[in-house]
Amino acid sequence: MTRSAILIVAAMAVAAPSAATAGDPSQNQTAQNADPSQKVVCKFIDTTGSRLSRNRDCRTRAQWERESQQTGEDVERQRARATGDPLDTSGRVAGPH
Repeated sequence: MTRSAILIVAAMAVAAPSAATAGDPSQNQTAQNADPSQKVVCKFIDTTGSRLSRNRDCRTRAQWERESQQTGEDVERQRARATGDPLDTSGRVAGPH
């Protein structure tokens, strides 16, 4: 009987921490509802002038997307300046009207 009691207590001690984390809904919902745009993504950026040097740049997906949009807008502005196309008030090339 003493052995049974010890085994029961040991089983409860092992099961208690897993039961506590499984029953915590705030941790499970946080993992499920995490905003994918806030996930950190790292990219390796080659250093200009070196074949071997690379820098690691880590940003959220939203930051990478914003950077991509800004670069596209900058390229479009430079193209418009080079070709003489008019820009509208938002900085985009005005289409034919």
